[in-house]
Amino acid sequence: MNPEAAKYIGAGLAAIGMGAAAIGVGQIFGPFLSGALRNPSASDAQFGRAFIGAAPAGCCSDAMVDHPKRANA
Repeated sequence: MNPEAAKYIGAGLAAIGMGAAAIGVGQIFGPFLSGALRNPSASDAQFGRAFIGAAPAGCCSDAMVDHPKRANA
């Protein structure tokens, strides 16, 4: 396989990973927003938990993007 083609394939796979992470973050903040609109007094207490839930999705997306850089180093 051509090394240039392999780079493009890796970039495409990383883009898929970033899209999946975006879906994961949307799955976390969508229900949070729905619950916050139903019960505004409880939304302040749950806001930090929503960010804690979104952190693993962000870490997964960072790992998908950084992995090809580490493999070439």
